[in-house]
Amino acid sequence: MADPISLRGVEFHILLSVVDRPRHGYAILQEAEERTGGRPGFEIPTLYRALRRLREVGLIRSVKAPESEPDAGERREYWESTRLGRQALEAELTRLEGLVAFGRSRTKPAPAGGRK
Repeated sequence: MADPISLRGVEFHILLSVVDRPRHGYAILQEAEERTGGRPGFEIPTLYRALRRLREVGLIRSVKAPESEPDAGERREYWESTRLGRQALEAELTRLEGLVAFGRSRTKPAPAGGRK
């Protein structure tokens, strides 16, 4: 991917949810709530706007409901990650790992006799 796509928080959660299997919008929200202890930082209208954005830039695509989904009514739209979506998610994970490593290095205890 030549130009990394900057992901908003909601878009990051969507890609995390659909990278391994197709999910519908409400299932994406439920999974994000589980990951964040009930505080994903977005609500349903924001989720659906983000789904449209991700589809428009080619990071996700609409797919048929999996046969294993017993409640896959006609009204539910299922989403899966595209190859570009997986690449964008991987790039974001790498960026976040770098931030975490930097943060950990800043919060390590100072050596004896060092700064406090």
